[in-house]
Amino acid sequence: MNAALSLSAVFFGSLGFVLLFNVRGRNVLPAALGGLMAHAMLLAALAAGLGEAASTALASLASALYAQGMARLRRSPATQFLVPALIPLIPGGLLYHTMLSAVSSDWPAFGEGGARTLTLAGAIAAGLAVGAAFGGALRMRGKGEGK
Repeated sequence: MNAALSLSAVFFGSLGFVLLFNVRGRNVLPAALGGLMAHAMLLAALAAGLGEAASTALASLASALYAQGMARLRRSPATQFLVPALIPLIPGGLLYHTMLSAVSSDWPAFGEGGARTLTLAGAIAAGLAVGAAFGGALRMRGKGEGK
């Protein structure tokens, strides 16, 4: 699939989740753009030669930092920006094929798919954890300077 089409699909998919989660008003577009940014980061990291897990972790980190920045700028909960940004990173198709392998008793494919799915889920969690640590450090730094 070409990158422009992929990014367009991701934007509208993220927009759908933005609307599903009742994000309102001026936060709708920035929340949907978070998903676009996350997928663009994933594609750029993959094109740069990073592995699938490292690219996912980097995109997750970017999503966490984006969500925290937008939350601060818009004075809104970070969750409104974080969840739609993470949706494109979830390995749903891989998880589906892993479960299909289990139902079909194809245990080698199930093991391989399960390991890959868990690796990507761990990469998302690691990126979020690092992003939360950076965000917390920046908040503490801002409070220490009397801001």
